[in-house]
Amino acid sequence: MFFMMFLINYLINLISKQTYIRISKKVDSQFEEDILKKNAKLRYDILENHENYELIERIYDNSENAITIGLNEISAFIKIIVEILSISAIIIKSSILIGTIVLILLILMAI
Repeated sequence: MFFMMFLINYLINLISKQTYIRISKKVDSQFEEDILKKNAKLRYDILENHENYELIERIYDNSENAITIGLNEISAFIKIIVEILSISAIIIKSSILIGTIVLILLILMAI
């Protein structure tokens, strides 16, 4: 059972990393394309203003990082849920009462 849980955890990490890389690349390229389209629609006098240009650059830099951080947090949350369920399933096989108690405690610890 322990080996099976280790294998499942390894596969989840592998799938999570691959999915994160694919989604991150897609989001980055789509986000950059959207920003460029919006910049192209702006009037020249707005872009010439130094304060406006700094705001646009700040939005561009921070938003891309925020999206990738959010994706990373979502994948970590899914990993925690799977780990909780796998540990609880192993314990529930031996005792339903103890397994339920452990499941509740693990959920409270995750929160």
